[in-house]
Amino acid sequence: MKAYINLEGDVTGEDSFYLKELANLIEEKCDLSVEIEKTGPQLGVKDSGFVIGLSIASLTLTAMQTFFSTLQFWESRQQNGVKYSVCVVVYSRTFREKLLLKNLSAEKVIELKDLIHQHQLQSSPEDEYIEVKILKQK
Repeated sequence: MKAYINLEGDVTGEDSFYLKELANLIEEKCDLSVEIEKTGPQLGVKDSGFVIGLSIASLTLTAMQTFFSTLQFWESRQQNGVKYSVCVVVYSRTFREKLLLKNLSAEKVIELKDLIHQHQLQSSPEDEYIEVKILKQK
């Protein structure tokens, strides 16, 4: 299963820093490889590409709980004046569920894992992915 993490809206250097921090947390805590998507460089600025998204290619059902816990931990640590709200959308060929991360309980994660597992038995795993949307709040 794939997972995509995107920041909604304009990205600042500070946002880019926090997305890199999230990528490091996911690699460390979830033992997953994270690909960082950056904006194109601006003329005359060395390495001006800001992080705009993260992509995870091999999120397994067993790693899903740790992945969500890591996202919740990262969301709770943001106390710099900029607050991020994280929304998770789970897609399958036959269902789509949108959830705010702060309302995602362990029981709900187990329910999602069971649903995804049942659908994987019936269809191609490429049809399922998780999209994480990070929204800035002021």
